[in-house]
Amino acid sequence: PFMALWFDHPSYNYRQHIVDSPYIMHGYHVRDHLEARQKYLPQSSSHSVLLHVVNAAVASARSRPMATRNPTIIYAKTAYQPSVIAESWKRHAPQTQEMLHALADQATRDRDCDLLDAAALLFKDRGLPLTDLDRLMGIVQEVDAYVRAWRSDRLARALLPHNAQIIGRGWDYLKDEKRLAEFAPPMPADHFIYNVQNYQIIANSNPLWRDGYHERVQTALCFGCISLTDRTAKADALFADVPNYVGFDWQDDLQDVIATARRRADDPHLDFFTPVERTLNAIVQAQTTDYCTQIINAVESISR
Repeated sequence: PFMALWFDHPSYNYRQHIVDSPYIMHGYHVRDHLEARQKYLPQSSSHSVLLHVVNAAVASARSRPMATRNPTIIYAKTAYQPSVIAESWKRHAPQTQEMLHALADQATRDRDCDLLDAAALLFKDRGLPLTDLDRLMGIVQEVDAYVRAWRSDRLARALLPHNAQIIGRGWDYLKDEKRLAEFAPPMPADHFIYNVQNYQIIANSNPLWRDGYHERVQTALCFGCISLTDRTAKADALFADVPNYVGFDWQDDLQDVIATARRRADDPHLDFFTPVERTLNAIVQAQTTDYCTQIINAVESISR
C-alpha cells in the first residue's frame, strides 16, 4: 500500500489524486479538499480518507505567564508578490485571463468561497466543459496561489509599523518600505515550534479553507500564545470562545485587529490558560484515535 498525505488543494498535481490503483490511500487533512476530489475528479479504484491532526503541547508551555514573554509579533510565511502573479496571467488567452481575474476577485472578497464551485460556474456560463481538467484545475491552482500571496502580503504590510518579526523567503520587495518590523531568514519548522512559547503573539494567514486552519493557529494556542489569524469556519467553531484566539476578516481594519491582540496580551486579568486547556482537551477527547493510528488504520484497511 502507498499512503499519500495531502495538505494542499487537489488542483495542485491533480493527476496524482486519480491514479487508478486499489493500493493507494489518499489522506486529506481539509474536508474541502476531500469534497473537491469527490465532486470534480474522475473516480478511481484508489481510496480516500479524512484525517484529523491533534496538536496538544504540554500544559506547562501554556501556563507560562504572558507578561514574561517577548512582545514581538512573529509572522512566519514564504512570500510571493501578488502583483507578480497577476502580471503572469497575461501569458494566457483573453478568456482565461478574464476568468482568472473574476475568480480572484470573488475569492479575495469571500472567505468561504469554494474555488472549484466558483470556477465551475464560470465554465458553465461560457459553455466550457468541466471535463477539461487541465484548464479547470489550472485556473483554480493559479487563483489559490494568488489568494495565499494576497493574504500574506496584506498581513505583512499591516505588521510593518509594529514591533514584529517577519520570517521567511521572498520579502525583499517590502524591505525598503518604512517600517519598524524586521525581516528574518527562514528557520526549520522544529526550531520555530520550539521558540513559539517565548512570544506573546503569533500571526498567521490561512489558505482559502473553510473546514481547516493552518497548523500555526493551533500551535500558537497550544503554547499559550495569542493566535492572530484570519478566520475560517472551523477555527471559529473550535476557538471563538478562547481569549487567545483573535480572528479577523480581510475586510476588517487590520490595525484595529492588531491593537486588539496587543490589548489582550497586556491585560493582566485575562485567563489565558483555563479556556485553552478546556478547548484542547475537548478536541483531543473528540478524536478517538491519534494521528499516526489513523494513518495505520487507513493503510491496513486496504491491505486486508
